Amino acid sequence: DGGINNLGTHLFNLGVTTVTYYAEDLAGNSATCTFDVTVELLPPAITLVAIPNVSMKINDLVTATLTVRNDGNKPYIFVSGSIGGYPLISSSFTRGNATTYFINFLVTEGGNSYLAGQNIPVSNLVITDGTVQSLPYNTPISQPGDPLDAVRPVVSSLQVQGGTKKIGDQVTLSIVSDGIGYTADPQTTINGISVTADNVTLVSAGGNNYELRYTVQEGDTDVGPGELEATVVLRDPAGNISQAYTTVGNTGNLTIDAHPPVVMRMEVPDVEVGVGGEVQITVTADLPGYEAVSGTVVNGISLSSSTVEFTEQGGGLYLLSYTVGIADNDVPPGGLEVSLVLADPAGNTNTTYSILQANELEVYTTLPTAVLAGTPAICEGEMAEMQVFLTGRSPWSFAISNGTTTQEFSGITVSTYRFDLSPATTSTYTIPLVTDRNGVLNIGSGSVKVTVNEQTDVEIINLATGYSVEADPFPLQANIMGGVFSGPGVVSATGRFDPGLADTVNSPHTIYYTYTNTKGCTSMDSARVFVLGAEGDIYIPSGIVCDYGDPFEVLASNVAGVMGSFRLLEGSQPVAGLTDHGDNTAEIDPGLLEAGGYTIEYEYIDQVTLYLRAGFVIESVAEPSFVGFTKSVFCQNDPPVELNSNIPGAVFSGSGVTGNVTDGFVFDPSQASLGSVIITCSVTTAGGCVGSSTRQVSVRFAPALNFTVSTSCIPVEGGNVAFSNLTGGKLLVETWSWNFDDINSGENNFSILVEPVHFYQQPGARSINLTATTFDGCLASLDLDTVFGGQPVSDFTWTSECVTAGSEIAF
Repeated sequence: DGGINNLGTHLFNLGVTTVTYYAEDLAGNSATCTFDVTVELLPPAITLVAIPNVSMKINDLVTATLTVRNDGNKPYIFVSGSIGGYPLISSSFTRGNATTYFINFLVTEGGNSYLAGQNIPVSNLVITDGTVQSLPYNTPISQPGDPLDAVRPVVSSLQVQGGTKKIGDQVTLSIVSDGIGYTADPQTTINGISVTADNVTLVSAGGNNYELRYTVQEGDTDVGPGELEATVVLRDPAGNISQAYTTVGNTGNLTIDAHPPVVMRMEVPDVEVGVGGEVQITVTADLPGYEAVSGTVVNGISLSSSTVEFTEQGGGLYLLSYTVGIADNDVPPGGLEVSLVLADPAGNTNTTYSILQANELEVYTTLPTAVLAGTPAICEGEMAEMQVFLTGRSPWSFAISNGTTTQEFSGITVSTYRFDLSPATTSTYTIPLVTDRNGVLNIGSGSVKVTVNEQTDVEIINLATGYSVEADPFPLQANIMGGVFSGPGVVSATGRFDPGLADTVNSPHTIYYTYTNTKGCTSMDSARVFVLGAEGDIYIPSGIVCDYGDPFEVLASNVAGVMGSFRLLEGSQPVAGLTDHGDNTAEIDPGLLEAGGYTIEYEYIDQVTLYLRAGFVIESVAEPSFVGFTKSVFCQNDPPVELNSNIPGAVFSGSGVTGNVTDGFVFDPSQASLGSVIITCSVTTAGGCVGSSTRQVSVRFAPALNFTVSTSCIPVEGGNVAFSNLTGGKLLVETWSWNFDDINSGENNFSILVEPVHFYQQPGARSINLTATTFDGCLASLDLDTVFGGQPVSDFTWTSECVTAGSEIAF
């Protein structure tokens, strides 16, 4: 049958294809026919343009996806086009498959920006197959989540809030920008701390304003006025970042102190301190300018008590003082407990410091006591024995008073002290105060009333000044009889004086009369009597008299018993210096006489004029003077000074003086007492007369310097060395001066701190100098030669990262 046969489909290649059709019927008849099929490509066409549905920012390279008409395996060529106003980059045009191509565009600063959901235009996008170009594609891209931001955030100003900030305080940096929704880029820093740190955060302050809040942490960099550094880089939601902004306003009104005070040492002297005494605790800290605050306690007494004080001495040195009270705790030697909390001007405080250097300081609260007892009654002119019973720490000092006058006693080392008093009238005695060896004061107890009974005035009335050794014995008489006579030549039982028994030996003699009245009070009178073997005699105390001596008495007697007269002769010439009393006694004043020999001439009449003479010598000692000793103020560490005099054989004495006449004398300030010192130069004559002169000098404290270093090894790249100042008497030092022998460190080569820390840039030998100057101007210096070795650096590795069981690894 005739008709149309459906032979199926066939895929033809581009170009002309000849098709031959062959047909045969059932009878075997056949026929053929041919025809040509021509296949051609359609022209290129862009059917869709898409970009990622994400935010885009400056410098983002955005890839656009192009859906195109099948390219028939003949890749298309990019001709032109832009997306959002950004030119498409022809070199980035790549084929994905026959219907998919990709091309990039770069978001540049200042280009067009689009909000999320806003159409992004596609302009004049054309491709070609090399012969035919596609029609321009201009359909915009529309999708909800593809904002494109080509504008950077702008920071217009930074302003920091002023004030003094300490650890834990917040520093606020106010930021003015051009937009909202910004965040801080990790490049943002303040005081060297990144915004990524836990203690730095950026918060919105409303509108275009933000605050960078920074909480100061211990160890952060300290900041002085005008020194704060900050860098602010803001990021918008698209991810664009602003230019770094570093100009900060108001920094001159901001300081940051991120380091608490450091207490380096607390020291006390090895002393006893009692009630009313002061415990002085020397504190060495890293810097000056600190004050003690709550938490500071000495022996259980807080800083709020008026008995605890804290004062700055300068250079990092402080004095914590505590006055002991009667109700305070006793402290055994070395057992004092101290807690110290310091605050710097910013308000930072250190962790409580309670390490006290080894010591023997003792605190005691037992007061000394003194109980008075004594004789209840005495006779006029007698001594009353008193007793004081003492407890506490010797030696003691105390005062005894009768309400009118007070007598002081010091240096008492025995617990029962006895002494005598001689009141003129009946008196009552008390002890108003007693102190122990440390000056602890108390009021004594007990009172003693001493009744003074009157004596009877007696006088020997019938004894002449002289008797012949051959004179008869005679009874002695007194104005009130009933007493006892005694003395050479006296027979006490009868009260008779026998000149012959007394004899001329040791004449003149002293005769005594003793009388006891009804109250038991004994009175006495004495009289001097010559026993003469010739006409008379003269008595003087000594044949050698020093010209500086006190006036002395001359006695004369004669057998006639008459009154004579005296005169003083130098050679044969009368001289002044003798006072005749007209009763056979005279007084001579050596101060009125020149050195030399003198004769006392006594003239009396026994029918004829008779003379008695006695000689004596006035010795004069020239006052020795110091030669070459002109300095009046010494420091303890000054070298010894020779002591010389204008008179050979002079002897020097005083605190700090050593030597002898043969080897010479020196004054050594280091051995002398501090303060005022009296040096005496003296010469002695053969007769025992002494001449002397004195020189007063002042000896001032000079410290014995001592310090140690914290290490003998530092890293080869350099390291810190701390210096411990072990010098005693720091409170008396006004200034400290260190030279670290590290000239390359510039001004850091020097320090005025008590205990500094220095960074040495490299190991090596150093000669470190410490110089201290006291408030009195005394200077001490110490050089310490040391070598800071380089710390060795160790390192190792192994030969393989892999190991099998039982095998060895080489290192």
